[in-house]
Amino acid sequence: MAGAQSMPHLADGSLVDHLIMVDEFEARDFRWKNLRLLVKEHLDRSLNGEKSSIKILDLGCGTGHLALDLIREGYHVSAADLSKELVDFANRKAQEAGFELNAVQMDIQELLYRDAFDAVVCLDVLEHVGDDRLALANIYQALRSGGIMICAVPALSALYGKRDERIGHYRRYDREILLQLIKSMGFSICTIRYWNSLGLFTVAIFEKILHREVYEKNRYSQSYLNRSLNALLDRWFGLVENRIHPPLGLTLIAVVRKPGHSHDQRTGQYQIRHQ
Repeated sequence: MAGAQSMPHLADGSLVDHLIMVDEFEARDFRWKNLRLLVKEHLDRSLNGEKSSIKILDLGCGTGHLALDLIREGYHVSAADLSKELVDFANRKAQEAGFELNAVQMDIQELLYRDAFDAVVCLDVLEHVGDDRLALANIYQALRSGGIMICAVPALSALYGKRDERIGHYRRYDREILLQLIKSMGFSICTIRYWNSLGLFTVAIFEKILHREVYEKNRYSQSYLNRSLNALLDRWFGLVENRIHPPLGLTLIAVVRKPGHSHDQRTGQYQIRHQ
């Protein structure tokens, strides 16, 4: 989950405030739940070895839901975020659940890691970074040879609107632009796809026709109607969005690899893993 990574000035209702406000709903929210499921599926398919030996960095960890999920899966997880408030929140959440996370405050544009991780996950992060090329270069250096990056970013530059400005987005990404940017950093592409086709129509209507923000508080309301809608959307994402590649969507998800041979902890050998 995205945290505050080199963000521009935020209006009232900043990203940090928003993430903390919705934290208690995030575990069951249809979008975040299914995005985390996709991440875990890609990790399972892409990485070799015992999970306890696979080192993953959750970059822009936010309130720590994904990091905690991955710890429960058995992975060796590190986490970082620019916001000290979110780092402290994530560490408390892990401690209350009986785990140790040791998330640290760090700017994605100043990463100190070199050849340290088998995977870096950054969900809804790159759009908050002024220099996304530098961010990707740092992620590349942080990965071991054969390691993967999984990222999710807001799609379609034409949809850039009021909500993007309010929560500190520098940009939205068109598929070809993101593809070329990632390739220029030296990554090889495993997959790049649109996701959340239903959300695309909602945002397009509100931002471009009605010229207003989507009223997201309804999404986290605990009324019977909204809980029922969340359950239906959860089922839609599980059965459709996570299984097919729609031609357009509100989000772009990319899984890319740093060229080289990945280390299989079970055999002690190096091998190329194809997805």
